[in-house]
Amino acid sequence: MKKVICGLLLFTTVISIVFVLVNCKAYGKIPSPTGLKIPVLSCSSHSIWLIWNRSDNSQIAYYNIYVDNKKVGNTKNLSAEIGIKHIQKFQSENRKLAKNLISFHSFNVENLQPDTDYYFKVSAVDINGRESVVSVAVKGHTPSNEKNVIKITDFGAIGDGITVNTTALQKAINACPFAGTLEIPRGSFVTGSVNLKSDMTLQLDQGAVLIGSGKASDYILKKNNHYTGMLNADSISNIRIIGKGTISGNGWRKDNTGHYYLKANNKSDENVLNIGILAKAQTESLLNKKYDFKTAYNSRSSVLVFHNVHNIYLAGITLTNPSMHMIVANNCNNMRLNNVKVMTYNCNNGDGIDFSGTDLLIANSYFD
Repeated sequence: MKKVICGLLLFTTVISIVFVLVNCKAYGKIPSPTGLKIPVLSCSSHSIWLIWNRSDNSQIAYYNIYVDNKKVGNTKNLSAEIGIKHIQKFQSENRKLAKNLISFHSFNVENLQPDTDYYFKVSAVDINGRESVVSVAVKGHTPSNEKNVIKITDFGAIGDGITVNTTALQKAINACPFAGTLEIPRGSFVTGSVNLKSDMTLQLDQGAVLIGSGKASDYILKKNNHYTGMLNADSISNIRIIGKGTISGNGWRKDNTGHYYLKANNKSDENVLNIGILAKAQTESLLNKKYDFKTAYNSRSSVLVFHNVHNIYLAGITLTNPSMHMIVANNCNNMRLNNVKVMTYNCNNGDGIDFSGTDLLIANSYFD
């Protein structure tokens, strides 16, 4: 009888140990978010963008955001981000393949006061609603009110989609004050090649479209047989291009519906000369100068061209229809893209971004 009792006691003890071990694994401590930071040039007078490391824990459902120890929001429903609706559509059509691709680990804190210090923290919340300890705090400072704002229209630019505003735009860039903003208001502003400068923000308002001129003569042919880009930056620092507007390279014609670019390829000169706009003009210009087709075709302009630039921030804008590539960043560092939409489908050699250098961060963005 004693042997039986001992056996039951031993069995009960083993069961208890197993239960404790399983319980610890299933309901263990939720890890705090790591790597919280404020990306370079992402602060405005009323908002600061936060980003942190994506968690490897599949049980994390969302994150809470704290400002000066007060919870101000969470990442449950950030549907405003440009890329999200496209990813959600892909997931709904490919459920077995895609599963869950979306994990928010950035947040734009708004309604802040200018010229003010803030301390930010983030916590993780799991699928059972349990919250982790908050992350290590990061300090941010909002700049003063953006009083140094000038408009391209103040320099004679006309947004009628016809007038070429290269001179007006370059004058406006040159006149932009230190850490100031050059605003492109609603309208369609055509321009050729211009050069940005250090410590400036180019802001495209909602409804603003900056369109590349379709004339080859509005761009400079460099010694390496490549035309200059539409917006160029060379050996400068602290460039911001933000807003809800659009930059179009005007490279190719669209189909009869006006929604899709005609398919481009470089198999023959007939293709580019039939369906190109700026792509046609630049290729044709060099063919007329007796360049061979390959050299002429590969001379086309990219849209945003950065060389040796330190600190670049692109946010909110839509980039579309390049004659060549959309974004070219050579030997650059600290480049940030947040909530950017890049549409280059069917534009031959239409790379969304070519980057060399150090520290490239792309978040919440969509490339087609």
